[in-house]
Amino acid sequence: MKPNPQNYLSTATLLMMATATGLCAGANYFNQPLLSSMASALNISEGLAAATVTLSQVAYAFGLLLLVPLGDKLEQRALAVGLILLAAAGLAISGWGGRFTALIVGTLITGVFSVAAQTLVPMAANLSDPLRSGRAVGLVMSGLLAGILLARTAAGLLSEIGGWETVYQVSAVLMVLLAGALLRVLPQARNPAPQSYGATLRSLFRPAA
Repeated sequence: MKPNPQNYLSTATLLMMATATGLCAGANYFNQPLLSSMASALNISEGLAAATVTLSQVAYAFGLLLLVPLGDKLEQRALAVGLILLAAAGLAISGWGGRFTALIVGTLITGVFSVAAQTLVPMAANLSDPLRSGRAVGLVMSGLLAGILLARTAAGLLSEIGGWETVYQVSAVLMVLLAGALLRVLPQARNPAPQSYGATLRSLFRPAA
């Protein structure tokens, strides 16, 4: 459903969405430069710490398959904000849990729900001026790519300041703040002809006409 022209997304809102998208995408890459610090702090081997890298990507794949299609069924602002908050919860568990089991659980939660990034991109297209939708998508996608590219560098810098836990703690707080801001500025949006969840999932495997 297209918004009223007066309610098209502003550049400031798109930049906020790009930031949230980048943080969500980058959350799955924070662990890569931190493996040695994690292993030392949690008294585990680096090989065991490295398992979090694989788990985050596997969880992310499941989120793409099972959660992103909900954008065709549920109210999209609520879905995006809810996913961001759940991803923030995963980061908080990793950052404040203090144990390897908490890191594993937090990594899985963050990986699954960080697909909030993939719900914000179509929102940018659907809620923007049709004449500028390409610019809107490009801006939000730039945030996603920047998050992936800069995540390792940012994680390394933050860990030098306060340890590997600081990376997750700061990111969790930023995600909560962004979720609150997006809840305030994004308009409600819903597919005017939603399908059932099962039908939506089946459509993923249906050959294109």
